[in-house]
Amino acid sequence: MWGLYHDFDVNLFIEDLSPTLKSEIRIYLHGQLVCSVPWMKGLSPSCIKAVISALNLMVCLPHDIVIKSNDPPIGICLLAKGRCSVYLRNRGADNPWDNLANPRRGSSTFLKTFDEGSYFGEIAMTRTGFS
Repeated sequence: MWGLYHDFDVNLFIEDLSPTLKSEIRIYLHGQLVCSVPWMKGLSPSCIKAVISALNLMVCLPHDIVIKSNDPPIGICLLAKGRCSVYLRNRGADNPWDNLANPRRGSSTFLKTFDEGSYFGEIAMTRTGFS
């Protein structure tokens, strides 16, 4: 988030604001991203506001693992900035994440890259829900 908002941590700033002002700032910052998800476009403004208020922002570094197979769902991930790659662990691999640093090792297979504005996790949410 730092680079997105010119090296300023907006989340720390808005924590000290009133709930109404905090909500308005979050809608301004994240509304366009949330509304860009095709199946969210038809939601009412109050529904969009509820989705935005439930967002948990997470900053990831290159090669961070966001979620692994068989982990419980963490929610729907919306990529505000950057990209995220999906790898499938190959059978018998000791450490399926080795090839993130060295792609020639073959412990996992590249499947897909999600770019800025993409989302994932919605299928797991519809199948199992989350707590």
